[in-house]
Amino acid sequence: MKILGKTVLGVIAAVFAIVAIFGGSIVYVSEYRITTIDTSVSPDGAYELVLQAVGEADFPFGSATGRLVLNAGKSKISKTGFEL
Repeated sequence: MKILGKTVLGVIAAVFAIVAIFGGSIVYVSEYRITTIDTSVSPDGAYELVLQAVGEADFPFGSATGRLVLNAGKSKISKTGFEL
């Protein structure tokens, strides 16, 4: 009887872990994932402006969050967030 109880508890824990991982991945994609949309380089090649989307737009036709990142070589000069 103890083995049956441990097996049932193990199955319930595994199902809970799978649901938690699936839910966490949905939250990550919809709220936190950063996607580079466009990159523009200055004519002299010194600066790079990157347009990034943060998460996904609110369902079904809501606002979207984004940010602009200005880089000079390997260093980040500025990062500005916006709502569209």
